[in-house]
Amino acid sequence: MSRWPTALLVALLAVVYLLAVKLGLVLTPMSQTTAIVWPAGAVGVTAVLLFGSRMWPGVALGALTAHMVVGGAPFAVAMSIAAAEV
Repeated sequence: MSRWPTALLVALLAVVYLLAVKLGLVLTPMSQTTAIVWPAGAVGVTAVLLFGSRMWPGVALGALTAHMVVGGAPFAVAMSIAAAEV
């Protein structure tokens, strides 16, 4: 198998993970700081279970992007959180 399909799947997973983070934040009531439902976790676990451990960079990239773009975290903080999520 060539590297392009894997790279494409990883990039697609990162985008879907980012969208799942945004969905999770939409589902969180304004009065709470903790999400009851976190679809991004389900997306990451499902991708790794279906496609194997080669998908972890997509989860890491999606988490890094989500924490920087949505959360407004600095790069070092976002990288630490993304590493903990993988």
